[in-house]
Amino acid sequence: MRAALWTSIGSIATSFTVVLALLDFRRANKKSDDLRRQEVFDKLDDSWREWLRLVIDNPNLDLGDTPLKKPPVLSEHEIVQRDAMINLLMSLLEKAFLLYERDEFENLDKNLIRRMNRAGWYGYMSFWKKDPRLSGIDWDELLRNYTVGFREHMRSL
Repeated sequence: MRAALWTSIGSIATSFTVVLALLDFRRANKKSDDLRRQEVFDKLDDSWREWLRLVIDNPNLDLGDTPLKKPPVLSEHEIVQRDAMINLLMSLLEKAFLLYERDEFENLDKNLIRRMNRAGWYGYMSFWKKDPRLSGIDWDELLRNYTVGFREHMRSL
């Protein structure tokens, strides 16, 4: 009888240990997922800072949020630079779009900060799509190499 009692206690202890190990594993995976998500947001922030640095370093291209009072007359070289920067901007906006459209972020209502960030990025997409400085752009041509979802979103603005 004593042996059966110890066997039962051992089985219960083993089961309890397995449950604790599974809970710890699950907690560690959630923490790892949270870190990966944060890294993605951090990379987007880094790209945003790079964009701002380019805008600051090239004010003559008039790609800041506030248009110059007098539109610049650009040289051929500056037009090429400006087109390249517009492509960089679209790439940055596509990153933001894809990040906030991913299934993982479908439930944004639980995170006010991310919901506000999403609204800010979407507003910025709309701002640039409607900005008169880009009125001469062939949007279909510009967006042809981007993801279908991003192209459709930009066309809908």
